[in-house]
Amino acid sequence: MLRMRVRDGTEQSSPVSSFIKHPKYNADAAGYPNDIAVLRLQTSMDTSRPAVGTISLASGGKDYAGQTATISGWGLSAGGSTLNYLQKANMTVLTNSDCSSRWSGISGTSINDGHICIDASGRSACSADGGGPLVYNGTLVGIMSWNNF
Repeated sequence: MLRMRVRDGTEQSSPVSSFIKHPKYNADAAGYPNDIAVLRLQTSMDTSRPAVGTISLASGGKDYAGQTATISGWGLSAGGSTLNYLQKANMTVLTNSDCSSRWSGISGTSINDGHICIDASGRSACSADGGGPLVYNGTLVGIMSWNNF
């Protein structure tokens, strides 16, 4: 299990040489549409080393509603504080229609076609988990952008 702040020799790091925000990202828009960026590292990571790997990216247009996907992060279910061990939780993907109904009472929210909503079922990502993965069947299908903490 991965531990925060513990060096075990598997770590790798590289400065970011550039980043590109999605051209249609708007931090002031309800639901934070297109909240994603691409980071380019100055050096490549050695994927032959333990604890480092790659993941397939989902192709657009697939509907994951009703499927179980996994979120992970260092603050998951910790009330906003960072934990010592990487956490994960299996979540059910909702239809965007169901999601819109659930969020309708929260001021400023907006669910759009670019969102993948998950059912918290008593668990949720925390603010420290922003940018964390949503994985289905070994494929990255989403990235945590926002929630109702």
